[in-house]
Amino acid sequence: MKQKLAAFGWQIVEYLRRTVTPFIINLLYGMTMLAASAINEDTVRILLVFLLLGATGFTDFIFMRGAGEIAYKMKVTGERKRANMPVSQDNRIGSYRPAKEYRPYKGFIIGLCICLLPLVLILVGATTGNAGCRAALLFTSGWAYLPVFVCLIAGNPDVTVPAETLWWGLIIVGVILVLCGVAYILGGRVEKRRQDALERRSETIEEQKRARREKRN
Repeated sequence: MKQKLAAFGWQIVEYLRRTVTPFIINLLYGMTMLAASAINEDTVRILLVFLLLGATGFTDFIFMRGAGEIAYKMKVTGERKRANMPVSQDNRIGSYRPAKEYRPYKGFIIGLCICLLPLVLILVGATTGNAGCRAALLFTSGWAYLPVFVCLIAGNPDVTVPAETLWWGLIIVGVILVLCGVAYILGGRVEKRRQDALERRSETIEEQKRARREKRN
């Protein structure tokens, strides 16, 4: 029981560790979007905000693909350890823990962790109409709503935007969540192909060595 609790605890730590960097990056993109939303020209404002949204998704994709590659390396290390095979220590991926091993679903869980705050703020803000939730969403996760907001105020910056429009932010949150999961899986597949190529190369080298020894004998 204690081992299972420890394993579960390390899984939570790993999810949180993988969440911190993209969350901070998304926060910075959101703050930049908030600054861009103050531009008076509608076309420039909308273009900048959507370019920043694209940059947010692209950055999350690159980070999560890298996380998938590292996690698959951990999986290979774990398989070799369980098979009592020699393991070469790769300092770039850190120390081995079972919680760090690749699993296809982990990318979606990390994506959910990244999107959890805006998801909660959107749900509460849209259902209660609480202005504080909307303000918190704009300052902490502006990327999840500002693209919708700048489109709604286009042509009339003084218009009152109802709280129900927050629901549109769920589309952006859903896209980022799925993007994180897909990128993680793609990263795992890239590393799997690399590991397979290394294994085939090792087998070819071993066969060549065997052939040379047999030739000498």
